[in-house]
Amino acid sequence: VMNLNGLFQPGILVQAIEIANKKGVCILHLDEINALEPELQKLLNPLLDDRRCITANGKLFKLNDKARLIVIATMNPSTYAGTSPLNEDLRSRFVGRVWEYPKLSHLSKVVNWKGIPKDEVKRPILQLAQDSFSYRVKGDVEYVLTTRDLNQFTELFRIWSKQALSATKVLQKALEGAIFVKYSDRTERELMEKSARDTFPAQSKFSSPSSSSSSSSSSSSGKSNIFPGVDLSSLS
Repeated sequence: VMNLNGLFQPGILVQAIEIANKKGVCILHLDEINALEPELQKLLNPLLDDRRCITANGKLFKLNDKARLIVIATMNPSTYAGTSPLNEDLRSRFVGRVWEYPKLSHLSKVVNWKGIPKDEVKRPILQLAQDSFSYRVKGDVEYVLTTRDLNQFTELFRIWSKQALSATKVLQKALEGAIFVKYSDRTERELMEKSARDTFPAQSKFSSPSSSSSSSSSSSSGKSNIFPGVDLSSLS
């Protein structure tokens, strides 16, 4: 690559070759490899076959005979926005494994649930994430909720719970800011809103901006609480 001064600066592939030649082995992790354009993917071909080299700035960089370069690449399905199908010649140079969408038990372990009501919020939002995957498989939506989205949701839930808002509004704002905003297509958004209404049955009106929640109890802070047995002040 060229730096801001127009001078050649070794990129990550050249650096990996140099490290492998010096240390004997180098492990290179290429995250979301299919985010590369097809023509850029092809630059990897000679490095990953018997040639064991690349050309950069008119110079050949080659692995020594005893040097080992281990390349680990990850990718999202080619249907994800911003990705390209992995070209056949590059695909033939890898062995791999496909991981399916995480199970609810796995998702549950990697999200920060501090202060999140278990039955009233945690379980429904996990189910909503699973629903998004099912919709994607059927072609109903393009976007699948990830652990990043779930962590954004829980963070917004904690933030809004500190305000003088009803429990319904807290949930509504967290869902709107972290979940529904990811669906720009109106039909997909409405499908996710319907799924959320079905998943959060006690809050069946939360997706309506003009709706007001009915209170079954009140917390000490004066917030309307539709989560039975949950003190909203504890979410702060």
